[in-house]
Amino acid sequence: MTRRVPVLVSIALLLATSISGAQERMAPEPAWQISHMRGGVYRVNAGPQVTVFFVTGDGIVLVDPLSRSVSTWLKEELATRFPQEPVRYVVYTHHHFDRASGGGVFDETAEHVAHESFSAERAKSAARLP
Repeated sequence: MTRRVPVLVSIALLLATSISGAQERMAPEPAWQISHMRGGVYRVNAGPQVTVFFVTGDGIVLVDPLSRSVSTWLKEELATRFPQEPVRYVVYTHHHFDRASGGGVFDETAEHVAHESFSAERAKSAARLP
């Protein structure tokens, strides 16, 4: 009986930590914003990171999707602001995780465009992560 209490407390703490972590990841950072630049060009500020997207009438071209959390937030924002314009292309400038790890969020509608060595370089980078 005494063993059950610490196990139940541990499980409760793990669940609480997981739930609070999920809530933090789902809430956009206050510094995240989308700014209209000119024509169909928009800038995305995600804290210290910046990227751009283009609204073309045939869909959206997103350059460097940044992290998964930013991409998840951005996908929701784009669906609200441009409901008839899905992301058609995700263009990668390079393989670093801070620029490219969120691309999979757009797999349903987007074609991914990158240098031919992108996948191999990204896999090498992932192998070096702690």
